[in-house]
Amino acid sequence: MKALDPPPTRIIKIDILVSLALEPAAIEAVLKELRTYIRNADKKFVCASIRGVGRVAELARIVYDRHGQLSGSIQQERQTANRIALDCLYGLAVITQAGDNPMVVGEAVCVMQCILTMLSCDVDHAIEDPNHVQTFALRRILLLLVHTLSSRSKSSDTSDNQDDDDDDINNVSDLDKLSLELPEHAVASAIWTIGEWLISSSSSPSHNNGTSKSQVGTEIARLLDQQYPDMSTAEKCQSIHFASKLLLLGSTGFTHSTTTTAICEHILSMGRIDVHPDVKDRA
Repeated sequence: MKALDPPPTRIIKIDILVSLALEPAAIEAVLKELRTYIRNADKKFVCASIRGVGRVAELARIVYDRHGQLSGSIQQERQTANRIALDCLYGLAVITQAGDNPMVVGEAVCVMQCILTMLSCDVDHAIEDPNHVQTFALRRILLLLVHTLSSRSKSSDTSDNQDDDDDDINNVSDLDKLSLELPEHAVASAIWTIGEWLISSSSSPSHNNGTSKSQVGTEIARLLDQQYPDMSTAEKCQSIHFASKLLLLGSTGFTHSTTTTAICEHILSMGRIDVHPDVKDRA
């Protein structure tokens, strides 16, 4: 990659670079090259590099599965592919923690969704995750989603109280300092990811902090219900899916409060009268 390449040429070169990841040695080399692009000043180029990381993580599974079939060590090769995916997932989670650009962080969240989905679909092979990378990634997505939805609520509230701006600046929380607001497409991906976590058997990311899945689901549903009228079409569709998942969990032994059920029903009711045909049909 040359420093004087125009932006369209850089994007094309990334596509070519990713398409070369067809051997184990090439996969490691391509990922190493993509890591050097993350700090580039061109944020669109950085986003393209992040998407390239996700594509390489998917290609790694295909490449190592093929090598496993040829060598007769399918289990070992799949574990190697999963390790590469976990390494990519950890790097993307770190970007969401250290990044200062919403577009870049949002792209990282979308790619994290793809990798988490790929790993969760691997039911035939046990995923070795001693460092709890998936837990770390889920907690980052959950934190960013809650922060984004909460910030929107604060923005709508403070717009009517301009006289309190000085006090708000002095009372910025640590969460506000460490987190960015996700773009709309990333919020939709985050809602879907947390909804899938709720219906999974995993107890992450709550761990032992006293927060149950029921509490997390109720709080997210409350924030979605509050922000629903101002959401984009993609966000509304995912909010409807989230409310549906939360309601359906009641038939699997997942305890709901009457408040949670009422919130979910309200989200679905708003969806049924939405002006967007796609949202209305889904609801």
